[in-house]
Amino acid sequence: MSKAQVIKLLKAIPEYKGIGRKDRTPEKKFMKEFLEYAQKKFNGNFSKAAESIGESREKIRAIFDRVRLSETGTRKGAGVGKGAIKQTIIPTPKNVIPYTEATTKVKTDKTFLKDKIKNFDGKKFYNAKDIANILGVDASNKKLLDRITSDLKRFDVNSKLTTGKQKEYNLKDAVNKITKGYEKKLVKGQRIAQTERTAIDKKLDSELNQFLSNFKNTTRSISKEENIFIPNAIEDVGHPLSVKITDKYPKLTKNSNINKINTLTFQDPRINREILEKTGYEAKHDSLLNSLNKLVGKKIGPKEIEQLKSIKVEMNNLHNKALIDIKNVAKEIPYLKGQENRLPKIDINIPKAGQTFKSEDLFVDMSNVNPAFKVGLVDDINPKAKFFKDLTKEQKEIYKRNVLDQTKFNVDKFYTTAGFPKEQVDELKESLEFGTASKLGIGTVGVLGLGTVAAAAEEPVKYNDEIGAFVDPKTDDKVSQATLLNWAANNPMPTAAIASAPLLSKTVRKGTGKLLKGLLSTLGSSAAGLTFAGATVKGNLEEGKNIVDATVDPMVGIELLYPEAAKRFGGKGLQNALGRALSLGRVGAMMTPVGVGITALGLGKMGIEALIDERERILNMTPEELEIFRAEQEEQMGMSA
Repeated sequence: MSKAQVIKLLKAIPEYKGIGRKDRTPEKKFMKEFLEYAQKKFNGNFSKAAESIGESREKIRAIFDRVRLSETGTRKGAGVGKGAIKQTIIPTPKNVIPYTEATTKVKTDKTFLKDKIKNFDGKKFYNAKDIANILGVDASNKKLLDRITSDLKRFDVNSKLTTGKQKEYNLKDAVNKITKGYEKKLVKGQRIAQTERTAIDKKLDSELNQFLSNFKNTTRSISKEENIFIPNAIEDVGHPLSVKITDKYPKLTKNSNINKINTLTFQDPRINREILEKTGYEAKHDSLLNSLNKLVGKKIGPKEIEQLKSIKVEMNNLHNKALIDIKNVAKEIPYLKGQENRLPKIDINIPKAGQTFKSEDLFVDMSNVNPAFKVGLVDDINPKAKFFKDLTKEQKEIYKRNVLDQTKFNVDKFYTTAGFPKEQVDELKESLEFGTASKLGIGTVGVLGLGTVAAAAEEPVKYNDEIGAFVDPKTDDKVSQATLLNWAANNPMPTAAIASAPLLSKTVRKGTGKLLKGLLSTLGSSAAGLTFAGATVKGNLEEGKNIVDATVDPMVGIELLYPEAAKRFGGKGLQNALGRALSLGRVGAMMTPVGVGITALGLGKMGIEALIDERERILNMTPEELEIFRAEQEEQMGMSA
């Protein structure tokens, strides 16, 4: 229908002279052709169509109203002349969901809306109603449609005006921007999700949760103190599947290795949180685990075998898709290259007909995971361990050391890539090992003592610089030699104690890490103190002490510190002589560096400060002063020249 034909039909309508005329055929012919004309030329825009033929919207609408009145007795219900009529080319699907539900789904599954447009040309433009139909969301009334239209405008979706000046929106851009716009949508119950996750972690393996939490907090705290901190620099400890999902199926996961200590890997936060959580990987596994949960403890027949085969194939497909997703992200962010080698595979064993499907038939395959990024390398320590409590005390120390080494490697890579100077990155790694001015280093504390401030509990004795003697901290009275030596004998401190910042400078703390090597070298090559120090270490080992505690014993350091005295007095005589020397704040001039270090490890702050101060004083003596000092020492120790 052309414009001229519409105008001709309009002119054919008799002049209006009231409601007496019954025949409305001319009006009806005009109305039919006008609506077709408006839809074809102006996308249903009534006003624009009226203006194009030189008439007002009100005049044309009056024609429609009069016909309606003559046939129904009312002008209401015509529904014309009220703007553009949204014509759809996409039929409304039978099963639609609320738009709010769709936007909730995209928060946990980034592919939810993208999957809806696979059979459509994403480059095409559609009006809001058609987009709603394509996405399968309810737009059955103006209020619902306006909500969708509002988002299309709010997210600045690429659009164009039709001839009737109605907007149509690019389908692909609409899906991408709606998905992006709702990725951080707050959903009822999710505000406490992190708290719930922490509670589940604690329930799963409380000791491991405490260790990893303390480890991460300490790393973050030390990084901030060293002024080299970027959020998410510390890699996530990735579970094969969200603990919030596996916690829903305790019967299914009870004897499985899923989310146990031997299936954890280090993953970049972007992989763990963005790809695995938001691509449907975890949500789809949730559905599969729900199906498996119904089969646990049941005998398997042909029907169940087919179901298990289908689940196994789906798990394999999900794993392969996740690997591809990670590789694609790594193309845009080269730093993430290789992250696909850190993703464990969730799999199942399929029992034979007549057998029972068990919890352990659900398992995590770690065979293709890069061993370097298995958290703590626990398989090398104890292959049978599933929980932190399964490790012995010594194995836990090895586990901590492995995690520390892995973390140092990871932060080195991250901050170097981020452009931080090598010297600053190296300083951070040293601080993680040995500590800072106010924090204990991870390498110098016990497994579960991580995160504590470097402050020792009040000791039963302390060294008073002003009077040059050891005193009781409660009374400031000098302690007896017997008290001092008894305390030293009962408190042999491992390297962790002496390495804390308030006790020694960072330089000395670093040196303690190499002290045992120095000691063994001294014992092996020097005759100084060899007889007594070597015998003490040997005796300690025979008593069942480990190499650290056996070596870091006050008497070992004493014997190396005073090699000549050790030769002359033997063990008991040396203890008495040392008691006089320490109580007077004196040190023999013949001390060895290793002896100083070992004695420091054994005696703590009091001993090392006294020894170091005295050593510096001795080194600055003139020959005459040194000769007088030696004479005093020999006299105080009861030795003759």
